[in-house]
Amino acid sequence: MKKRKLRELDFDAEYEELFGDRRKGSSREVLEDEGEELESILHKKGPLRIILICTIVLIVVGTIFMMNRNSENEAPSTVATYPEQTDAEEEPTIAGDLEYETEAEPDATEENDEDEDNVPLTRDNSSAELTMLFSGTFFVGDDIPPGRYVISGDEPGNLFVRRGGRAIVNEILGDGDWGVPTITISLQDGDEIEISGISNVTFTPAETELLTTLTTGDWVVGIDILAGTYDASAVDEDDSGNFFVRRSGRAIVNEILGGTFGVDRVRVILEDGDVITISSLNAVEFE
Repeated sequence: MKKRKLRELDFDAEYEELFGDRRKGSSREVLEDEGEELESILHKKGPLRIILICTIVLIVVGTIFMMNRNSENEAPSTVATYPEQTDAEEEPTIAGDLEYETEAEPDATEENDEDEDNVPLTRDNSSAELTMLFSGTFFVGDDIPPGRYVISGDEPGNLFVRRGGRAIVNEILGDGDWGVPTITISLQDGDEIEISGISNVTFTPAETELLTTLTTGDWVVGIDILAGTYDASAVDEDDSGNFFVRRSGRAIVNEILGGTFGVDRVRVILEDGDVITISSLNAVEFE
C-alpha cells in the first residue's frame, strides 16, 4: 500500500510539472496538450500500474482466504465441555450410586469365633453299642459300631487297635497285676482291632464325665478333665507306664510315671483340647 501511494504521488507531481504552466494558456490548447501528454505517460507507466493492481488484488484475496480459514479453525467444537470442578463443588450423584452411612455391624466371623470359644466341649457317643468280641481281627463299622468304649477281657491277652496302619493301642488286658484291667478309647470307622490270647473281650459304651483320676486310654481336656495345672502321679506307686500330653498333635509331655525307672510325679498345664494318653498304667491321679 505504501508503494502504491508513492507511485501515485510521483505521477501527480509529474502531471503538475508538465501541465501546471500550460493551464495558464487557453483551456482548449491546455486540454489537448494534457491529453497527449497523459496518453504518453499512461502508455509508459501502464504496465507498472497493472502489476501493482494485480499484486494488491492477490494480497487482498490471500488475506480474505486466510481469515476464512482461521475462522473455520476457531469455530466452536460440537463436543460439550464442562467447567472444572473446584474442591468446593461436589460431583453429581447418581441415584443408584448413593451410599448411606450406617452403624458398623459386628463381624459375624468374630461373633462365631467367640461363640465357639465359649461353647463347652462335648462328646456324642450315641452310636456306641455293647459288643462282645473274641480272638481274631475285626473292623470298626463292620463288626462293631464306632464310638467310645471301655474295653475289658476275661483273661490276660493282647489287644491292638490300628488306624491307617499305625498302632494307636498296644496293651495287655489282664487283672491289673498282669496287664491293665481296662482300656478306654474312641473307635472310628475303618479302625482295625486285633485280639490275641483272649476268649472274650467286652466293649462297653463309655459314659462321659469330668474326672480327676484317669485310667489306661485316651482322654480329652475339657471333656474328661478340666483344664488347669496339675501334679500327675501313678495311683499305685509300684505301677509304671507311659504318660503323654499332646497339643495340636505335638507331644508337650512324655514321661514314664512310677516304678523303678519312672518319676513319681510330673506337673502339667492342661488346656482345653489337649489329649492325654496313658499306657501300661492302671490309673493316674491329677491333683
